[in-house]
Amino acid sequence: MAFKNVQGICKLCLQQQILCKSHYLGRALHVLSRDDGKNAIVLTPKIITAAPKQLWAHLLCAECEKRISRNGESYVLTQLNRRDKFALFETLKNAKPIHVEGDLQVFSCDELGIDAEKLAYFALSIVWRGSVHDWKTLDGQTTGVPLGPYEERIRQYLAGDSGFPADVLVAVHVCTDIGSQGMIYSPERVKGVHAIYSDHSFLVRGLWFHVYVGKDIPTAMREICCVNSPKKVIFMRSCEKEFAESGRYLQKDATISPKVAHLFD
Repeated sequence: MAFKNVQGICKLCLQQQILCKSHYLGRALHVLSRDDGKNAIVLTPKIITAAPKQLWAHLLCAECEKRISRNGESYVLTQLNRRDKFALFETLKNAKPIHVEGDLQVFSCDELGIDAEKLAYFALSIVWRGSVHDWKTLDGQTTGVPLGPYEERIRQYLAGDSGFPADVLVAVHVCTDIGSQGMIYSPERVKGVHAIYSDHSFLVRGLWFHVYVGKDIPTAMREICCVNSPKKVIFMRSCEKEFAESGRYLQKDATISPKVAHLFD
């Protein structure tokens, strides 16, 4: 229950404050996921159903909520697929890429006036929240993405106490496929791929973010970061394969509610 005037230590500024009802992925994203006012589809390893469930906790103070909104969240909400407009997709679709490799197109954020820092700040704010709290989903399940020693480094950056954290990369992919443009996946660690660094991936309505952490990230990998690469790169491609794989993973052992079974036939 969301009580008023809940006192506690804000996870971001680390000060004793009155804590807000903080959402994991943001209330606005949840609202966008409600098709014609219907409940959003919630996908978990145990159950897939339509539910009004929003993931929230008394986590941050009002000032830190404003900081996260001002430094990243508000900007991203103007750029992702909002049903009537997908601003970042339109920007890239009408621009000249600096590199093309098959389906993958690479663009420079600087050249196109895209605020790469705000995209990265938003991505880090999401995975950091996934690390500092176990978020309750359905039927007693929880979700989150432990960041280990990078949790504190990212917190300092988000709080404005340090610059962009070392050995952290953020890659942003603008999805051209319809499925990815309409779905939200909370952060998950990509398993069984990288041994010397971690990849934390999440999708918000056509923007697929990858947050890589690790001191041994190869030099070539560092060229994909939207903040620290020389041209502040951003990518556009079909994410249909990853979208399908994520769906199959969640459907593998989950019970599909009769309310949404027709969507998975």
